[in-house]
Amino acid sequence: MIREALPIGVELITLQITSAHGWIEPRLPAATGHLVGVVSHWQEFLTHARPMLASAGIPADALLFRDATQPRWRRGLEQAAGILCDSYTASLPTLPRKPRVIVFPLISEASRDMLRRFSPTCAL
Repeated sequence: MIREALPIGVELITLQITSAHGWIEPRLPAATGHLVGVVSHWQEFLTHARPMLASAGIPADALLFRDATQPRWRRGLEQAAGILCDSYTASLPTLPRKPRVIVFPLISEASRDMLRRFSPTCAL
């Protein structure tokens, strides 16, 4: 359906997302029994993080969600074992550096490799 909507000559590239289950365990092994902060300016990131982290085995009551566009969004983050965020939010000087900041790559490594073949100068 999407291909039919594209003009002739425009290529469609389907990207895979990173599996939260396989990705988060080695980066935040102490998450069991601890709070995990999830922070972003992007509402879609916050919305999709909940089921992805549940699939990784992190209980819903261990997640501390913060919308970085809201006032007082840093409240309680110092109690988390780590802060999971997107690359834009991680680059902001207002993001607390402790506890550990973990940037979740939404696009899978395989898809990033494929994109690099199209544009070797692209920084993914």
